[in-house]
Order: sequence, then structure tokens, then C-alpha cells
Amino acid sequence: MKKINIKIYHSILLIVLTFFIAIQSVPVVAATTDCSKISDYYKRRDCYAAAAAAAKAAAAAKAAEASEVKKQIAVVDQQVEDTENAISSTEGQIGDTQANIDKLTEEIKQEEDNLLVEKDKLNNIVASWYMEEDQGLLEAIISSDNLSDVIDREQYYDSVKQQIEGTMEKIAKLKADLNEQKGSQEKKKRDLDDLKESQERQRRSLINQENIKQGLLNDATRTLNQLKEEEKTALKKEAEVEAQIASLISSRLKSWGSEKGKGAPVNAGDLIGTMGSTGYSTGAHLHFEVRTESGQTVNPRNYLGGAFVWPTLSHRVTQEYGWTDYAAAGAYGGGIHTGIDIGAQTPGVQGDPIFAAGKGEIVMKQWYGGYGYAVVILHDNNLVTLYGHLATAN
Repeated sequence: MKKINIKIYHSILLIVLTFFIAIQSVPVVAATTDCSKISDYYKRRDCYAAAAAAAKAAAAAKAAEASEVKKQIAVVDQQVEDTENAISSTEGQIGDTQANIDKLTEEIKQEEDNLLVEKDKLNNIVASWYMEEDQGLLEAIISSDNLSDVIDREQYYDSVKQQIEGTMEKIAKLKADLNEQKGSQEKKKRDLDDLKESQERQRRSLINQENIKQGLLNDATRTLNQLKEEEKTALKKEAEVEAQIASLISSRLKSWGSEKGKGAPVNAGDLIGTMGSTGYSTGAHLHFEVRTESGQTVNPRNYLGGAFVWPTLSHRVTQEYGWTDYAAAGAYGGGIHTGIDIGAQTPGVQGDPIFAAGKGEIVMKQWYGGYGYAVVILHDNNLVTLYGHLATAN
């Protein structure tokens, strides 16, 4: 079957991808080999295929890197949001604390005013007392009905004085308590101010990290786009060379008649090789083609069992001639499947014998591009048979 060996392709791609992931800290670039300088068509096509695979692998590694950076940016975004929420919470606490300080300042002032009032009371009572003493104790006694009135008045003054002094002590203690609370609140505000400054520094640091990571993401995205373009260009070049190869093969197939009499004679049923999976193959099978003298492919089914014998012991056809599912999927560059694929007797096991389908002469026995090791026989009836993907050719 003239088809890319997906397993080998994936193995190569996995090796390349592993290599690029292992050095993902190093700028990833695709292969820069100038394939156009290679003269051999097959080597040039393989060079472009390798360049496309390298670009694809590098793009996959760069996409993974970009994805990781995006995750990191999302984490930093969340950290910035958390920090901003924390700053907002701290500002709220600072505002509440300042309100408490303002309230305590007002309460302290109120108590200071109360203390002044009490001092005025005390001063008035003391002044009244001394004024009465200045008039003389005798006058107070004379004016009183008895001595107990004088004693009661003195006790009254003492009692009022004690009450005022007690009130002043309470006010002074309350003021001291309020000052202590205010000092505690002011310390709390200073601590909150320091916390806010620390949070602001953290926020600035996170935003700086985010900017750096965004720059890395932008670089990765640019490189990824460049690698995709390189892959697209290499695949286009590969397709162009593949078309050139197809054209050369077609022109050569049309000229097999000119090789008549130059090849090694062969009879129907002669061993010409063994089944393999060389070239663009996906497992052990024979790709068998029949072409007219002009090089036009025809359905081998029309000749097997008639003009030609089966070239294999197995008659298990794994893909027919023409517009098959593989062809519809684009496996042959938009063309049909140009032969039939005959699977091994034991699926997947190489080595089945391959026989000449009819009498003629072997006009080609060599590596033949996507066919791998191939044999071409020019028959006496001027038809041409091609046997592709051989493991060995006799």
C-alpha cells in the first residue's frame, strides 16, 4: 500500500518531541536545512518531511510552554486579586481604627471638660469654706441655733469635697483608660499601615511577575505561529517534490516498453522476493499494481486468475483498487489507490514469498520511493506489474 508508515512517523515525532520538551528552557527553532540544495528527489522530499515534523514537534513543545505560562499567569492573576482584596480589607480596618481613635479622642476631650467642671465645683466649695472661716467661727456659732449645726455644716463641706474629689478621681481614671485605648488603637493603625505597605509591595511585585510572564507568553505565541508557518511551508514543499516524484514515476512507467529485451527473464510463479513493509507502509503486505503499455493503472482484479496468477499465497486483500476510504481520506494526495494490497498469511508477519504474476522480464529491482523495495516486470503481453513494500528482492 502506497501510504505513510504512521507508526514510524509517530515514533520519530515522539523522539523529536521528547527532545524539544527536554530543552524547553532553550529557544525552540525548527530545522534550518536548505532542502532545495539536495539533488535527489527522494532525499529532498524526506528532508522537507523531517523539517515539517521538527517544526510540528517544536510547535507542540512551544504550545505546551505557552499553556503552562497561561496557567502561571492565571495563578498570578488570582494572587493579585487576593492581594487587592487583602489591601481593601486592611484599608477598611485602618478606617475603622481611625474612627475608633477619633471617637476616643472625643471621649477624652469630654472627660477633660468634665474634669474641669468638677475642679470648678471643688474650687467653689473650698472658696466658700474659706470665706466663711474668714468671717470667723464665732459668728457662725452665734448665728447657729446650737453647736451641732456648726458641726453639720463643716461635715457637709467635707462630704461635698470628698464627693467632688471622688468624681475627679473617677474621671482621671476614665481618661487614663481612654488614653490607653487610644494608644492601643494608634499602634494598631501603625501596624495596619505597615501591613498595607507590605501588601502594596507584594501587589507591585506580582504585577511585575505578570508582566514578565505575559511577555514570555507573547514571545511563545509569536514563535508558535512562526513554527506553524514553517511546518506549512515544509509540507507544501514536500507535496511539491512528491508531485515531481509522481510525475517521474509516471513517465518512467510509460517507458517500460523501451526496456524490452534488457531485463532478466522470469516465468509465472517464479520467486522474486519476500513480503515486507518498506517504504510508505503500515504493516506486512504486498502492494500489487497492473499497468498498461502506456503506463495507465488498471484494476488487478480484472487480470488475476486469468492473464496473471496470484503473486502471493494469501488471497486476503486488505485494500482494493480505486477510490478507497484511505484515498478519500487524502492518503494518496487526492488520487486513487493504484493497486491492491494483499495481507500476509499471518497478519503483521513479514516474509511471505512473492511470485511473478506472469511470464516476462524484470526491468527494475530497487528501492522505489514510497513503494520501498520494489520489482517491476514487463510481460510478454506488454502489461506491467509492480510489486511494492518487499522485504527482500531476488
